[in-house]
Amino acid sequence: MRGQTMNGNKGRSMLSATAMILSLSFAAPASAGIDWVGPEVPAEGLRVGSELLEWSSNDGIPTLTHKGQPVVHSTNSYAKPTFTVLDTLISPETSAVLLQAGAAATRDCSVIHVVESRQPATMVAHKLGSVCIAFDMPKVERNSEGFLFSYPPNPMEESSTRQWHARTGEVTTSKVKFRPEPHSTMAKLTGVDHPERAEPLENEEFFSAVTRLPALQRDRILSALWMVTKDCCGWAIQNPYGVAIDDRTVAYAGCGQYMVGARVDCKDSDALAVWDRQRGAFYFATDGHRTDHRHDDPAPTISPPLQDWSSAARERFEAWADGRALLTTNR
Repeated sequence: MRGQTMNGNKGRSMLSATAMILSLSFAAPASAGIDWVGPEVPAEGLRVGSELLEWSSNDGIPTLTHKGQPVVHSTNSYAKPTFTVLDTLISPETSAVLLQAGAAATRDCSVIHVVESRQPATMVAHKLGSVCIAFDMPKVERNSEGFLFSYPPNPMEESSTRQWHARTGEVTTSKVKFRPEPHSTMAKLTGVDHPERAEPLENEEFFSAVTRLPALQRDRILSALWMVTKDCCGWAIQNPYGVAIDDRTVAYAGCGQYMVGARVDCKDSDALAVWDRQRGAFYFATDGHRTDHRHDDPAPTISPPLQDWSSAARERFEAWADGRALLTTNR
């Protein structure tokens, strides 16, 4: 899981289980990321304000209850930790804990809840969202309103955020559209450390070039090249997908790779994008996903026509069409 930091509050988030049981006595800064490595809910239970969450079990699934009533269920019976305290918040209106139920595993997701007590003898849980094993992980943060859960949007579809408001206890949902990084260029990308890790579609110059393509080719590029830099356990090294950078070109080859548990699969499109560093020109080729990795029969869709490609870009295309790996990162 992608690590988040607590902006100086990490030491406090690692309080002993005993201290956490006795009282939710600390508060994080007004705006902070969440430290995912928080303490587990100990066997004695977890106190939220004046109320106590206690351990129980429901059909073998670990459960936290309040006065005998279930409040939060774990997502499974085997993944550890079962419940993790990510943060706490105390305000004049409420005492609340940000809780992760379960753990993301091959076939399971964890769930993020805000559990709060606004009045004596009451306890309410608000579900913010799920965390699954994937290339694209959610962000959970504390802000001036309370706690925010969000998945980053992608170029194909908008995403949403869920905001828990400490003042009212309300959870609101907002839509978020994808936007590339403003004023980002390919020249700047090649000058940063580890440019092979920078997502091309988050680059404004690259994204603008893609959006000028005909609709079908544009959609295939967006689908195939999103998360193209997210190599899992050397998977791309075994396939002709990934990023290749040398002194002439920056090339991306993808198939819309995504994670299913611990396995990486492709979507239904293959794509090649090449940026010629001397000309500042973009070249694109798309095809349906081919398990043999060859793109010569039938011919892929190419933009601009192949005779207009630079010689360096054409070399990249020939390697891609023949099913050969692109992966070289010599700059």
